[in-house]
Amino acid sequence: MKKLTRIFFVLFTVITLAGCAAEQTKPAPEPIEIQIPEPCRYGFVMIRTPEGNQTMYSSSIDIQNDGRDGKAIYIVLDKGVIQQ
Repeated sequence: MKKLTRIFFVLFTVITLAGCAAEQTKPAPEPIEIQIPEPCRYGFVMIRTPEGNQTMYSSSIDIQNDGRDGKAIYIVLDKGVIQQ
């Protein structure tokens, strides 16, 4: 009797697990939307002297090289407004 009960229990467990495995479905992945904003070309540059004087320029800025490639940083400022 114990052997019959054990066999019934094992078969019931296998059938139950097999039925659950067939019902599982993966949800469809949602599409990823990447937005890259247009870079800003206008800003401020502050120059500080060792004496503590500060001069700010507001102008159109063109960063030709930001130094990531190991070369010198090269920034071009259009003629701008000087603010002190």
